[in-house]
Amino acid sequence: MDANWEQIPQITKSKAIAVLILLLAIVLVSAIALSIVNVGGDKVGIIEKKMGGGSLAQGQILAVKGENGIQSQTLTPGWHLFYWPWQYKITKVPLTEIKDGYVGLIQAIDGQSLPTGTIFAPEWHEPKKMLDAAYFLGEGRGFKGPQLSVLTPGKYRLNTKLFTVTTVPITNVEVGTVAVIKSNVGKAVKTQARLVEEGQRGIWDKPLTEGKFRLHTNAYEVTTISIRLVKVSYSKEKEYGEGRAQPMKPIIVRSKDGYTFPVVVRMTYRIDSENAPRVVATVGDDALVLTKLVTPAVRAIFRNMPKK
Repeated sequence: MDANWEQIPQITKSKAIAVLILLLAIVLVSAIALSIVNVGGDKVGIIEKKMGGGSLAQGQILAVKGENGIQSQTLTPGWHLFYWPWQYKITKVPLTEIKDGYVGLIQAIDGQSLPTGTIFAPEWHEPKKMLDAAYFLGEGRGFKGPQLSVLTPGKYRLNTKLFTVTTVPITNVEVGTVAVIKSNVGKAVKTQARLVEEGQRGIWDKPLTEGKFRLHTNAYEVTTISIRLVKVSYSKEKEYGEGRAQPMKPIIVRSKDGYTFPVVVRMTYRIDSENAPRVVATVGDDALVLTKLVTPAVRAIFRNMPKK
């Protein structure tokens, strides 16, 4: 006789249902377990969506609205569900760290095109928002390319598929020096003068004095000028001891009857801090001041002296 469900004892039915429920639970738990991602406290989870989101717009590199590809959103530390391996690839990368004494220069590989006539994206008034890739590419309407804002010392949870960071030393203006700034950003002004006001594009008319400054060293070119007293010696003899002068080639003079002989010359000069920008604009750095300005002037004095 063929068996049917009604003839199976009730206890057997209950066992079968229990086994079925158990199997379903195991499948469900296994599926959920496969979707779990754990991101450590010193990591950032970069998400790549493989399917189910549609294609990115032409020219777009990161997804903002869930399209397939690298997502602008990242995974924070902790446990995350529903990131199945057949749909998502999760890459865990270290935090971006800027050590003391350095700043981070930021480059964005996606975003709007830079405004015409600019080579750096404008500085952000709220840097934390800029570092949120989803906000940067969405509501923030961030620009692609080098960012004028810099990262100060600390650790940052950056989407490294959007932002690349290069660390450079801070600008340290030591005692006895000033820093003259040539700005590659800011308002371009038409002027006959070689110098511009701070914030404008060009060589600023006021130097930075002693201190540490977190400048974007590509946007702001720094020339350090000594404002100490400089001693110079034009002589064959070498000077020794503390406070010796910088050695230069001796000055050769010619007498009226055609004889030549060296003249020992020692001199001192100093660049005033307020004149440092004009010196940089017209001559250059410290080394050029000595070789292009001071030394030719000294040699000209002896060249133009009446011959005896």
